[in-house]
Amino acid sequence: NPSSLHSLGTQANNALNKAKKQVASLLGCQSESFFFTTSGTAANNTAIFGAYEKQKRLGNRIVTTSIEHPSVAEPIKKLEQSGVEVIRIAPDKSGNVNEDEFFSAINDKTILVSCMAVNNEVGSIMPVSKIRSAVKRAKAPALIHSDCVQAFGKIPLSPNTLGADIITISAHKIHGPKGVGALYISPEIIKMKKIVPYIIGGGQEGGYRSGTENIIGIVGFGHAAEEERSNF
Repeated sequence: NPSSLHSLGTQANNALNKAKKQVASLLGCQSESFFFTTSGTAANNTAIFGAYEKQKRLGNRIVTTSIEHPSVAEPIKKLEQSGVEVIRIAPDKSGNVNEDEFFSAINDKTILVSCMAVNNEVGSIMPVSKIRSAVKRAKAPALIHSDCVQAFGKIPLSPNTLGADIITISAHKIHGPKGVGALYISPEIIKMKKIVPYIIGGGQEGGYRSGTENIIGIVGFGHAAEEERSNF
């Protein structure tokens, strides 16, 4: 247990922090903005429900696409059932989203924009890097979330190039162990406390994902990230 104060716990914590730096380095962010979860699904649920809970007083619209992974689509559907206005932009026959249609859906009541970086079915690359300018034009309070599970380790990306506030990734997509994911939250969002923890308890991972960390899986994630770095 990396939260334990005995020597074995300290060793486990050191291994966790090393893996965090390895994975964060591949993503192009600081490890202080990076938190492990049990899966990409857990990371996406934390991002969507956590952002909504904090942002709901600022508006009632979420803009997304109709081809998001179920771990994004289903949480958003649940919010829609509770009264949130959801705008889903459908792709064309090639799997690409019309940027003008997508960006025009963002208004000053939009509190969250969620768009995957690469589609998991057909591989289309989505216009995530252009969302920030659309949010600014609309003077929206929206946070920008990108599910990068399919893109991570396959194409060069980073929070800076994407312009995203929240990014989710998963170990097994880069040949790491199953059962480990991660959540990037920008330093500004962390400072302003704009994400409410979805799984609470012991306060592990900065409080964003409570529960004893899966050290074996996390160390494997770190090694996989080190291997992927050689491809870039």
